[in-house]
Amino acid sequence: LVTLEALSLGTPVIASRKGGLPEIIEKIDKNLLFTDWNQLKEILLTFSKQTYKEEKIRNLCNQYFSPNAYTQNYLKIIKNNLSA
Repeated sequence: LVTLEALSLGTPVIASRKGGLPEIIEKIDKNLLFTDWNQLKEILLTFSKQTYKEEKIRNLCNQYFSPNAYTQNYLKIIKNNLSA
């Protein structure tokens, strides 16, 4: 939840490619994901906050992870299964 909270405020998140975070972070920018320490170092050395506008991150977060987005996806699944 910390990752979604950060994104909802427009804060970019750097994460490992392991676990569940890649599914979230790749919606923002796949270049914020790392596999090993060398990749993390490269991300940190070249990171520029200007590249990641707060408004854009907030909008993407709302588009994919807001309660409304989840509700719409849920209703779409129900509708598709009812018509099958």
